[in-house]
Formats: sequence, structure tokens, C-alpha cells
Amino acid sequence: MGMEPFTHISPQEAERLPKAIFIDVRTESEHDQGHIKDSLLIPLGAPDFQAKMSGLDKNKPYLLYCRSGSRSGMAMMFMRRMGFTEVYNLSGGTIAWKAAGKQLTV
Repeated sequence: MGMEPFTHISPQEAERLPKAIFIDVRTESEHDQGHIKDSLLIPLGAPDFQAKMSGLDKNKPYLLYCRSGSRSGMAMMFMRRMGFTEVYNLSGGTIAWKAAGKQLTV
């Protein structure tokens, strides 16, 4: 049984989403200090945020993250309204990711 789309998931659950495309919605400077390997950077507050999101395949699975899970939670709801079919929010963000012993890359 799969997880509900549009839900908050743990770092452990995130690793079980092998096909998910990770999206960092933090600022560029936060991203540069350490991010999840191979993630896309689409800052939530950027003027081109909506345009960049619109260019993504709405049928692919995405995992959004930020520092604590707050901004990525907002971005997840935004993507839901835009018609994406499967989007997850990393609960606790990079704080939880590191606390779970998982690596960030620079």
C-alpha cells in the first residue's frame, strides 16, 4: 500500500521514494550551505517560482523540502492546486534529515 499523495513524510519514508524528484524550496544561499544530493533548487519566494513549477511534469512524483518543513508545506499545497498528482513534504526539513543521520552535499 502506497503513501497518500500530498502528505508529510519522514526522512526514512523519503528514501523509499526512489523515483521522486527532490526540490529544495529554500533560498540559494541556504541551498549552497548544504542540500540533498541531486535536488532541484526552486526558491519559494522567487519571482519565477510559479513559472518554474509550471515547467515540471505534473505526473511525476516530487519531494519538497526546506529547513524545517514549513515553506515546503506551503509549496506542496500550491503544487496540489496547480494539478500535480503526487507531491510529498519532507517533515522537519533538512533539520530532520540531518538528525536522521542523512547527508547534505555542498
